[in-house]
Amino acid sequence: LKRVISRENGVHFKWSPFSRLITRLSYATNIGRPGIGQLIPRTNVNFENQTVSTSNPSLKPQTADNFDLAVEYYFEPAGVVSAGVFMKEINNFIYTAGGAIVPAGADNGFGGDYAGYALTTQSNGGSAKIRGLELNYSQQFTFLPGIFSGLGGFANYTRMETEGNYGAGNAISLTPNPKGKVAGFNPESANFGLSYIRNKLSVRLQFNHRARFLSTYNVNDSQLVYAIRRDQLDLKTLYQFTPRLGVYLDVNNILKEVEAGTDIGSRPQMRRLLSPAFFFGVNARL
Repeated sequence: LKRVISRENGVHFKWSPFSRLITRLSYATNIGRPGIGQLIPRTNVNFENQTVSTSNPSLKPQTADNFDLAVEYYFEPAGVVSAGVFMKEINNFIYTAGGAIVPAGADNGFGGDYAGYALTTQSNGGSAKIRGLELNYSQQFTFLPGIFSGLGGFANYTRMETEGNYGAGNAISLTPNPKGKVAGFNPESANFGLSYIRNKLSVRLQFNHRARFLSTYNVNDSQLVYAIRRDQLDLKTLYQFTPRLGVYLDVNNILKEVEAGTDIGSRPQMRRLLSPAFFFGVNARL
């Protein structure tokens, strides 16, 4: 969820029952205010598709109670594996809402224009509960001989389940959407890959997975908008000539997968296929 200003208060505990093992338990409350782009009045109109997208200066901040439990184990050489569970209870969550139709009349919010157009905007929901699991592994293979000692491996996985309502109040049971899904939360994501760090050279090959998720809520189940699943392989390289000067070459979307797309219900709406993107530049510090 987007926010530009947040405030957090909480209590955090850490306990190490024996060497290399750390457990963490925490509770925190925070408040997240809408992003400036969500508040500044703006309207985008597509006359061909008869759609209107607008900001919402009346958005309220969202508040949350966060509960986290994690276990971390550090091992030789240079490795860590961890697992954690979390729960977030959110009020007034901010989400993208679609499906409303701009009414006719001078008081329709657009000076009488765009009557009959489909409207998409930002809104506050009621209450939501997010439960999740996080797994992480990272290790440098310094035990390998010679130049191979610069190799490393990493992997992480996050799984979330959401339930919530899009009306006022705190009753989670008010869920007029399929299975109580909360717009904007990805139910599953993962990253894994290999890295190589030796002397002045750094190379990172990473595969990213993002599951299909609800991106825009609609009271009509068949009009719910989903962001499609995305799997992408990226390569990032850096050569550091001096502590203050380096050059990099990154290649995104090596496998030429579908970069983005949306479905309306179960029907494909849009697909965008991009060629691999190359980025070259110089990093310099004075």
